[in-house]
Amino acid sequence: ASDLTLAWVDDDGSPESAQLRADFAAQPGVALVDLSQDAAISDMQVGNVDSVIVVPAGYGATVVANSQGTPGAPAQVEVYTDPSRPNVTAEVFQVVGSVFGVVNLAGRPPIVIPVVETVQTQNLSAISYFVPSMLGLSIMQVGIFAAIPLVADREKLILKRLAATPLRRWQLVGSNVLMRLLIAMVQAIIIVAVGSLFFGVEVVGSLLLTAGFVALGAVAFLSLGYVIASFAKTEDAANGMTSMIQF
Repeated sequence: ASDLTLAWVDDDGSPESAQLRADFAAQPGVALVDLSQDAAISDMQVGNVDSVIVVPAGYGATVVANSQGTPGAPAQVEVYTDPSRPNVTAEVFQVVGSVFGVVNLAGRPPIVIPVVETVQTQNLSAISYFVPSMLGLSIMQVGIFAAIPLVADREKLILKRLAATPLRRWQLVGSNVLMRLLIAMVQAIIIVAVGSLFFGVEVVGSLLLTAGFVALGAVAFLSLGYVIASFAKTEDAANGMTSMIQF
């Protein structure tokens, strides 16, 4: 399983709840954070934790009674998951199943059962998927289609004439890269702004990190565009190759 950060809420404070916490902490790739229930749910809503485990008051007494064979309902532990993150939810239930499988002895009725609660961490709609898709498409086009004007300039001997000027190669390439980076940033700002202002798209996370990924994506696709330019002999060939790779 991938690394999971689980908020741990212990409203019981019994040795049994402490043992349950130790069982969860012993699971590979699981990190526990002790919080109150309100703080834990708030942290889950902003993405700081992947799930919330709540041990209610009376858990220890119920576990002891069930372990001694006293008839009664099993102890319940609340597990908060996010339905919009199915992969994380599956990992959480895998961990919960492993822990409860040890607590619930074979051949007996279950001593502890999970009670599933849901917390929607992100307000996702169709436009929430459309905006980042358009952003990715625009970044790709800015980089890949840089090959076409470069091949056209080479075919028209413009690059050869520039080589006879004091302009250095790194200055030519650097200015082209900088120009396309600025275009990518402006496009990203416009797309995100329109999505946020007119369609209510919520931006979750760091805007600085988003800008970094936009720049990284633009440079990556721009590098691919230069690779295409190195293979394409004519402008028509560059058009065909970029269209094929874009598709």
